[in-house]
Amino acid sequence: MEIDYRSQLTVVFDVVRILLVQGLAFRGHDESSSSKNRGNFLEIFNWYAKKVEKIRSVINEIAPGNNQLTSPLIQKQLVNSRATETTLAIIYEIGDRNFSLIVDESRDKSIKEQMAVTLRFVNKQGQVVERFFAIQHDTIPARGHSRREGHWITYYHHYHAEVLIVVLDLIAIEMNGRFSEITAELLTCISCLHPRDLFSRFHHGKLLRLAEIYSYDIFVQDLQVLKERLHTYIQDVRRSSDFVECHDLESLAVKLVETRKHLVFPLVYRLIELALILPVATTSVERAFSAMNIIITELRNKIGDEWLNDMMICYIERQVFETIDDEAILLRFQNMQSRRIQVPPRRDGH
Repeated sequence: MEIDYRSQLTVVFDVVRILLVQGLAFRGHDESSSSKNRGNFLEIFNWYAKKVEKIRSVINEIAPGNNQLTSPLIQKQLVNSRATETTLAIIYEIGDRNFSLIVDESRDKSIKEQMAVTLRFVNKQGQVVERFFAIQHDTIPARGHSRREGHWITYYHHYHAEVLIVVLDLIAIEMNGRFSEITAELLTCISCLHPRDLFSRFHHGKLLRLAEIYSYDIFVQDLQVLKERLHTYIQDVRRSSDFVECHDLESLAVKLVETRKHLVFPLVYRLIELALILPVATTSVERAFSAMNIIITELRNKIGDEWLNDMMICYIERQVFETIDDEAILLRFQNMQSRRIQVPPRRDGH
């Protein structure tokens, strides 16, 4: 029974995977047995059963009625299991590295303000990586009205144009007043790390100043060590042919990792890493909203928040999603609630 149950779960897993990586809808408007189109999930599941005799026999034998593994609840649990494991894989990938949050918002087809959250970090190979992490929304009343100074205006206009934008402008003025000079100095100091023209922009004093700006990441006791190691670092990279082809900070970080010099000059590498996670320019959030427009269509504009979030994680981060082992998904799915059949994890790797 456990073997048959696992076989059936494997089919369901495969169907879920296909729909998630394509950003397709699961449910149909009419999922009754007499319907000509029962929705993508049931149609693909039944097609699979018809084509594979072993699967057809398993479904017929152990899944009459209440153990079909095809209910909307089961679908949501399986998708949530995959999304959760994908998110955990991203967290594991980041580890204890520094990262930055990139947040942006856009209005979707269902009249909601959607806020996408992306994480930017440098992986263990020295490459800059941006991972979609979550989607949140605030509902905007479509046609609500309020009276103000004798004029009718929409709630959206009032809160967006007269409250939100005004507050953001005030914050921007405050931030510019406090941090405009330090921001310009920060970018100037970062430019001294650039490897172009044999590190022609290298400046010992400005890099020490950069370390002082990042006082939460580079401690006072590290400054003296960095002061001494910067001389050795610049001599080393200028003499080495490995760094001749480096054209930007990311290629420099990758080459430092490849030559294991990031272990020789850890404080310098930390400065490079901190510079790389600054979200000066990025298109990852825009890609998230493009993906959302694929998942949310005119006929599919009432999708729930958790369901949307889970689907977007799996769709946008499909490369991570497809590396998740089915055993991890199975274990998380089994632990969500008491099941009629509990399948123990495989021990033989098959």
